[in-house]
Amino acid sequence: MTNLQPGGPSHRRFSLLVALLAACAASFLFAEAAQGTALTSSPSTVSFGTVALGAKSTQTLAVKNTSTTGITVTVASITGSGFSISSLPVPFYLGVGSTTYFAVGFTPTSSGTFSGTLSLKNANSTVVLSVGLSGSGSGSSTGSGGTTAGRLTSSPSSVSFGTVPVGNKNTQTLAIKNISTASLTVSSASVSGTGFSIGLLPTPFSLNAGATTYFAVGFKPAASGTVTGTLTLKNSTGSTLVAVSLSGTGSGSTGGLTSSTSKLNFGNETVGGSTTLAVTLINSGNSSVTISGVSINGSGFSVTGGISGATVAAGQSAIMNIAFAPRTTGTFNGTVTVVSNAANTAPVIAVTGTGISSTAHSVALSWLPSTSTGVVGYNVYRSTVSGSSYSRVNSSPTASTKFTDGSVVSEETYYYVVTAVNSSGAESVKSSQITAVIP
Repeated sequence: MTNLQPGGPSHRRFSLLVALLAACAASFLFAEAAQGTALTSSPSTVSFGTVALGAKSTQTLAVKNTSTTGITVTVASITGSGFSISSLPVPFYLGVGSTTYFAVGFTPTSSGTFSGTLSLKNANSTVVLSVGLSGSGSGSSTGSGGTTAGRLTSSPSSVSFGTVPVGNKNTQTLAIKNISTASLTVSSASVSGTGFSIGLLPTPFSLNAGATTYFAVGFKPAASGTVTGTLTLKNSTGSTLVAVSLSGTGSGSTGGLTSSTSKLNFGNETVGGSTTLAVTLINSGNSSVTISGVSINGSGFSVTGGISGATVAAGQSAIMNIAFAPRTTGTFNGTVTVVSNAANTAPVIAVTGTGISSTAHSVALSWLPSTSTGVVGYNVYRSTVSGSSYSRVNSSPTASTKFTDGSVVSEETYYYVVTAVNSSGAESVKSSQITAVIP
C-alpha cells in the first residue's frame, strides 16, 4: 500500500511472508539433541522382584518432560530377557511439563536374575530417557509339570509410590493371582509402614486356581521422609501366601513458578502499532500456585489477558501475553515481574523494543514461525545487492515474527532474508529473499 501526502515525506510499507526453508528445520536438529535425558520416569528404576515362571508382572511408568522445550520420541526399545513394553505408540510428542503413562512387563521363562534397560530416543537418536529394569524368575515343578500348590503372585510384585506431598494420597492397584493348582483362601490381610493402607479387600476370601482379584494400596505421608512397608496375605494357618514390598517418600508442599524465557526482544514497532509475545509460566513444584498480579516497569509495555488471579496446578503451565505499543520513537526497556504465592523467587522477564516513526520511509516485514525446536528468536538481514552482502539490521534476535525497518532511504532497492536463532546463538540457513523498492 502506498500513501503519498502533498508537501510531506512519502511512506511505504511492504508485507513479507517468508516460509523458512526445510533446511532450517534440518539445521536445528542439534537443538533437540542438546536436550539429553530431558525426560524423567516415576519410578526411576523398575524392580519386578521375584516372579513365577510363566507368570507376568506389570508396572506402570509415568514419563514427564522436565525440559523447557517439547520433545518428540521416535524410538522406544527394551533390552533384557523377559522384559516387554506396551501401550506406547511411537512417534509421540510430549510438551513441556506434560506426562504420559505406559506399562512395562516381565515374564521370566527360566529361573535366575535378569536385568535390562528401557530406552527412549528422539529423532536425532539421542537417548532422552533410560530406565533400569530388574527381576528374578523362580518356580518349582511337580511331577506333572505344574506349579507347586499354595502360591499367590502380585502384579506389580513391589510398589513404589515415589514422592508424595504431605497430606496427599497416592493409590496403586494390585492384581493378586492364584498360580497354584487348587483353590486358596486368604484369611488375613495386613499392611505395615506409616502412611500405607489397603482398601476393598474383605477377608476371608477364596481364589480359585488361575483366578485373579484386584484391590488398591495407598500411601498418604504424614511427614517428610522415606517410608517402607509390606503388604502380607496369609491363610488360616498363618502361612504367608504373598508379601508385597511398599515404599514411598513424603515431601513438604511446595510451589515453584518459572518462566520459559528471561528476556523478550520485540524489535522495531511503528509508533501507534502493537506487537504481542507469549511467555509460558510453569509450576515446577508439587502444589498449586496462585498468581496474584503482575508488576510492569517500562513505557509501552503491558500484559493482556487474565493471568492475574489464575491458579496453576503442580506440573502445569499458563500463558502470559506481553504487548509492546510505543507511543513515541526510541528504544524502550523494562521488566515484567510475576507476583504469586510460590516459594521461589518471582520470575522476572526483561523486555525491550524500539518505536520508529510512522511518517518516514519504512519496510514492514513478517514471516511464518520456524517449526524447529529450540528457536528463541530471529535475525533480519538486508542488502542492496541481490543474493549477497547481507548485513544484520536488528541488534539482537527478535522473538516476534515481524520487524519494521525504518532506516531505508528513497529511490533505493533492498533485499531481505531471515534466519532462526537458538539459545546458543547458532543460526539456521537464510530464508528465501524478498525485494522492497523505496519510491
